[in-house]
Amino acid sequence: MRHSSFRRIEKVYETNDLLYHKFGIYEVAKQSIQGESSFLTKVGIAGLTGAAGGFVGTLADMVNVRMQNDIKLPLEKRRNYKNAIDGIWRVYKEEGLLRLWSGTSTATSRAIFMTIGQLSTKYFEDNILTHFVSSLTAGAIATTLTQPSDVFGSVST
Repeated sequence: MRHSSFRRIEKVYETNDLLYHKFGIYEVAKQSIQGESSFLTKVGIAGLTGAAGGFVGTLADMVNVRMQNDIKLPLEKRRNYKNAIDGIWRVYKEEGLLRLWSGTSTATSRAIFMTIGQLSTKYFEDNILTHFVSSLTAGAIATTLTQPSDVFGSVST
């Protein structure tokens, strides 16, 4: 049961990440600029759309980290959320509305760097080899940029 709860919360966060800012806002903003966009313009757009997605994804990220770290706590301090919805509801009920948005700066900065690393670095021709190389490179850049935020977020939640 715990495993399926982790998978559900990851899917919520991934879906938000994928649909909301990577393909939704980013593409609309990029298309609204006339002519070819410069690298700095793409970085700016990616950063803004990453911030929007990170802010929206804060709830899921906070509960996900708590559920993963629960096993490390002594039995009497474990939260034992049944699932993601239960986790969000209990945080709201037990700790208040503002606590739901704790970690916003960390989640948002992570999303900004991740989106910049994934979206603004695609400057290759359109074929299989370059898709593979660009995906690998974008993933490596995104991981490098977000690692400090991930560690800080895990420790502070």
